[in-house]
Amino acid sequence: MDTSAVASAIGTDPRTLRRFLRSSQSAFQAVGCGARYDFTEEDILPIREGFIRWNAQRTPSVINSRPKSSARIEILDSTKARRDRDEQVWAEEAAAGTLPINLPNIHHPRVRRYVQEVARRQENRLMEMVMAAGLHITQA
Repeated sequence: MDTSAVASAIGTDPRTLRRFLRSSQSAFQAVGCGARYDFTEEDILPIREGFIRWNAQRTPSVINSRPKSSARIEILDSTKARRDRDEQVWAEEAAAGTLPINLPNIHHPRVRRYVQEVARRQENRLMEMVMAAGLHITQA
């Protein structure tokens, strides 16, 4: 069995199980390269018992090591407020009979690549026009 199967058998996720297996409280050693583990059915009960003890000793500050920042909460609140205002304006525009506004999520990697490609094409076209007019880039 691999760590995914054992993790589902003991009621946790593979990432947390691997953290336990790397801890000093685990008697299991990785086999092969890449810290791979190989288990049998008989290993599940000792793993479950050790995992429960290990998990009970962890404090909430260890489990959630990133403290919540009030500045981060304020940013999220202002982002939500801005999104609510935008949706209200878009609803008013839609009620007025104009076309709906669809803005792509610029944080999505595929959208970002597309926008960068369009910008490159526009920049290249502009440079061609400048060069065709006989101007140098410093004169543009």
